[in-house]
Amino acid sequence: MKRKGKLLICIGVVLVLAAGGVIAYPHLFPKEKEIVEVGVVVCYASAYPEDLYEDGDLVIKGIYNGDESYYVHPDLGLPQTIGTVTVTELLKGACGDTVKISFRGGEIPMLESLKIQHDHLSEEELLAANPGAENQMMKWKGIDPPDTVDAREGQAYIFFLFQNEAQDCYGVGAQAYGMRPLNDKGQALNPDTGEYETLLFLTETEEISKAE
Repeated sequence: MKRKGKLLICIGVVLVLAAGGVIAYPHLFPKEKEIVEVGVVVCYASAYPEDLYEDGDLVIKGIYNGDESYYVHPDLGLPQTIGTVTVTELLKGACGDTVKISFRGGEIPMLESLKIQHDHLSEEELLAANPGAENQMMKWKGIDPPDTVDAREGQAYIFFLFQNEAQDCYGVGAQAYGMRPLNDKGQALNPDTGEYETLLFLTETEEISKAE
């Protein structure tokens, strides 16, 4: 069956791109903070597992150990999550028994995000234009379901990962497409259909590797 490139275009909050520092935050935040959910335009050149495997630096199966921290994306000002994976099977690349990963999601202080989006403004100017921002947390909520990673502690996944040198970890490729839950049969969830399927190309790749 011929595969077509997948392109997702969603309407959301468009953020100004600006350079900024990376700031890490603990997993828990004060309960009195107001939560503001944010979604943005998301475009994937391809989300097919075959393409993610070919382009990725590391492909593994493993158990997600949970979120460890959040940080502000240095260019987009969006929430990013850091977590760890216990590797159960190595499919491509090289790694140890555990791998640190990052993906879009989690919560960050709204003011820190605004500082990156509008780095030409002072903190006083940002607060004047965004009253109450100092008491708000920005939470990522994908506009389309595949835009949000279904990250569950103790769940088995197949991960399609790309080197993230800035955070000294691996980034998940194409959000939920690059971190797919596995069922008891080893089948991977298709984020578009909501059904589990066997990734036949992986079986073919393993057979070729054994033959070589």
